[in-house]
Amino acid sequence: MEQEIAEWRDCATRYFVPRVADVHLVEDFVQETCLRAWISQRDGRIDRVGGAWIIGISWRALAQHRRRFATRATAVVCETDVRHSIDLFPQCRRERSIRIGDEDYPLSKVLAALDRCVRSMPAKRRGLFELRMVGASLETIARQTGLSVNVVKLRLYRGRRALREAILASLREEEVDAIPTIET
Repeated sequence: MEQEIAEWRDCATRYFVPRVADVHLVEDFVQETCLRAWISQRDGRIDRVGGAWIIGISWRALAQHRRRFATRATAVVCETDVRHSIDLFPQCRRERSIRIGDEDYPLSKVLAALDRCVRSMPAKRRGLFELRMVGASLETIARQTGLSVNVVKLRLYRGRRALREAILASLREEEVDAIPTIET
């Protein structure tokens, strides 16, 4: 068992070192990966944990970490400071921000840019987005448009990517400054 865990550690370390800069965080990820692998093997989900299984666990651990910290809003140092400033300046309201790419932008500016960009989309692509936004499933959209499900997925993916780039370009044209975030 010790030999197997050592192999898991080596495999996970090789996965995390090029992807994570902090050495201590790499060690945390490796320990978490080994623990998850051991639990998977103990529970009988897999007979022998190999390299592909370790890579999969490592990928999920890193993705979960990035999701958790990518959506973190501007950090507040002390909650009482915020309450105090709200009491002093009741007419001021902190606007929410949204992360696009690597930066946070004021939500009102992003929504205005989103509206402009969606209106300027080609009619075919805009129709797919409108169907998806009202809650239609991919199968329903495929049936209504006469396309295959995979083509619908591909067009929605390409459309989201183009929409993101158009929004960022619009924000840059307007010279909307990104909101600086404080990492905790």
